[in-house]
Amino acid sequence: ARESQRAADEERETKNLDPLTQLRVVLVGGRKTGKSSCGNTILSREIFDTDTQTTSCTEKQESIWGKMVTVMDTPGCSSVTYDFLKASCVILLVVNVSSSFKKTYRETLQKELEAIGDRLWCRTMVLFSYGDWLGDTSIEQHIESEGEPLQRLVEKCGNRYHVLDNKLWGDGAQVKELIELMEEMLVEERLAVPHRGDHMWKGVSPAQEQPLGAEPRCKNASEELVSSRPEQSNDCE
Repeated sequence: ARESQRAADEERETKNLDPLTQLRVVLVGGRKTGKSSCGNTILSREIFDTDTQTTSCTEKQESIWGKMVTVMDTPGCSSVTYDFLKASCVILLVVNVSSSFKKTYRETLQKELEAIGDRLWCRTMVLFSYGDWLGDTSIEQHIESEGEPLQRLVEKCGNRYHVLDNKLWGDGAQVKELIELMEEMLVEERLAVPHRGDHMWKGVSPAQEQPLGAEPRCKNASEELVSSRPEQSNDCE
C-alpha cells in the first residue's frame, strides 16, 4: 500500500512540474572522444569544428522538438568548474566506443566531478560516440567487454547512457530519445528535492544559484593542466 501511495504521489508531483522549455547540455570528455561530433549530431548542424582541437568552450543552440537546446563543447575533462553545480544543465560524459576505455580516464572523470560535489552525478549520463563502430554488438555487450573501468563509470551515472551514431545526421529518433532521457533525469532530480522553492539544491543560496539559461563558467585551454603524453582517444589531458 505504501509503494502504491508513493507511486501515486510521485505521479501527481510529476504532473505538477512545469514543462522544460530550455535545455542546457555540457559535453565533457577527453581529447578525440567525439564531443564536437556529438554536438553537431544533437543540433543536426555542422556548427562545431571537428577538424581542429577544441581550445575553449563554445556554445550553440537550436530549437529541437519544441525546446531551445543549448550545447556547450568543452576542451577537455578539466573544464568543469563549481559553477556547473549551480547552473541548470545536463552533463554528458562522452566516451568513444571505437577505442579502449582506460581506468585512468574513468578516475580522471570521477576526480574532476567529485571535486565539485557528489550532487552533480544525479544529472550526469554517459554518451557513447561513434555508435556505428559497434556494428552488431549491443552497447550493453560493449560495456561488459570493456570491464570494470567503464562499468563503474556507467554505474556512477545511475546506469544512464545513450549511443549516438554520428554518421546519421538525418536520424532525429536517436536525438529525440536522448532528449527524453535527459528530461527524465532532470525530472528525477527535481522530485528529489521537494519543497525547495526556486532553489535547485538544498544548501545553495539564491545568491549562489544560477537560473536556467545562466552560463556555467568553463575553463579555457590555458587554465587546464595538460599532460605531456600523446593525444589518445578517451584520454583526458
